[in-house]
Amino acid sequence: MDRGTYGPDPAASVQVSKSGAVWCLRIVLKEGAWGDESIVQVFRALGKDLSANLYANAVVQVRLCDSAWTEKKTFRSDEQ
Repeated sequence: MDRGTYGPDPAASVQVSKSGAVWCLRIVLKEGAWGDESIVQVFRALGKDLSANLYANAVVQVRLCDSAWTEKKTFRSDEQ
């Protein structure tokens, strides 16, 4: 919240699921935060870190969403 990533009420802001061998991390951000490359890089690093350290190098797909859970930016841990 200090970085301005989340709005004033960040309730229910993360959802984790798995489809086959791919983990999916959906994260609600405040409006437009998905357009800030410094914020996107933090979540890219998070996906790679979760893959390497929690999910035995399985692919983690990160989906940055608005408050209605509409996906605004998506990327995978195995991408550059």
